[in-house]
Amino acid sequence: GMVRGDASYLLQYDTQSDPGQPKVYGINRDGRTRFRGNIGLTWRKERWTVGWLTTYYGPYVDTGASTTKEIYDVLGGPEYISSYVDSGGVRRYRYLVTGFATHNFNLSYTLPRSRERPLLSDVTVRFGINNVTDIDPPLADSDTGYQRGAGTNPRGRTFTAQVGKRF
Repeated sequence: GMVRGDASYLLQYDTQSDPGQPKVYGINRDGRTRFRGNIGLTWRKERWTVGWLTTYYGPYVDTGASTTKEIYDVLGGPEYISSYVDSGGVRRYRYLVTGFATHNFNLSYTLPRSRERPLLSDVTVRFGINNVTDIDPPLADSDTGYQRGAGTNPRGRTFTAQVGKRF
């Protein structure tokens, strides 16, 4: 088998609209998660190949969905609202888009070489399932109502099939 993965950890992301203006801290804001990564496993045995890929996107604050201290207090300080002081010293109450993970699976089989059936020689049949757990993407303030960027997709579980031949 083989294991592969990659990850990114955002150390700094500041923006400044004009010289002299304060810098705006951008990590974990509007889709710029501090941490994201994926890990995949591929296992091969003779003509069979099985693969699994897990992708993780960390949480972030949606600056387009805010509320007031009064509403935050009436709701009992829910976990889905982030209360923080911004770079200008103002306390903000904004929607916290949750971190999430998606899982993909695939299985393939390659037919053996055959002089009697040359068209079927080295044909690979592959089946896959994207979003195995049928998880919905996190809600966010956007045109689609779902988190934008970070690789999300509002489609649920998707099945795939593929046939290929090596010449």
